[in-house]
Amino acid sequence: MQADERSGEAGQALLDVALDWCRGHGANEVSLDRIWPNDLARRFYENRRFRPLLVTYVLQFEPKDEIRIRSAETADVPAVEQIVHDAYQHYIARMGRPPGPMLDDYAARVSECVVWVIEEAGTIVGILVLFPQSDHLLLDNIAVNPSHQHLGFGRQLLEFAEAEALRQGYGEIRLYTHQTMTENQRLYAAIGYEETGRGTEAGYERVFMRKRLTG
Repeated sequence: MQADERSGEAGQALLDVALDWCRGHGANEVSLDRIWPNDLARRFYENRRFRPLLVTYVLQFEPKDEIRIRSAETADVPAVEQIVHDAYQHYIARMGRPPGPMLDDYAARVSECVVWVIEEAGTIVGILVLFPQSDHLLLDNIAVNPSHQHLGFGRQLLEFAEAEALRQGYGEIRLYTHQTMTENQRLYAAIGYEETGRGTEAGYERVFMRKRLTG
C-alpha cells in the first residue's frame, strides 16, 4: 500500500468521525478551511463530494527598494555630473548649445551644501540643486537619470524642494527653465507654479516661475 493510500484511508476515517459528529448535532452542511502546498487535499475533498466555495490566492510582495533623499557628498560628484549630462544632453540640438546645468561646477555646489540626491537601493538616480535667497528658495536644477524618468522620482524631488523651502521658513519657491523646454513649463504649471516673466539671463532665454507655499 502506498503512503498516499494509507494517508487517504486515515484521513477518510477521521473525516467520517467528524461528519458523524456534525450530523449528530443537527448540522445540514459542513465547511472547512485548508492550507495545502499541492493538489492532494483538493482531490481528497472533491472526491468526497465537497465543493469549493472560495479560493484564496496570496501574493507575497518582494521587499520594496528603499528610496531616500539626502544631501550630496563629495564622493557623489561624478554620479551627479553624469546624471546631469545624461538628462540634459538631448536639449543641445534644440537649444543650439549645452543647457546651463551641464556647465555648472558640481564639486563647488556640493561643497556649498546646496545639492541633494535621490537614491533607489543605494544608487543615485536623480539630483536637486536648491539655493537659499533672501525671500524665497530657488530651485536651480532638477535632473533624473533617463533610465529612471517617468517613475515618480522627479515628482518626489519637487515635493522635497517644497518641503525644504517650508522647513527653512520660506513661503515661496522659484525656478526657471529655458523657453524651448515647453514640456517642463507645462509640468510646473500643472503642479501650481505660475509664470512671472521671461528674459535673457546668463546668455539663455529663460522663463521664470514661482509657487507660493502654505505650511
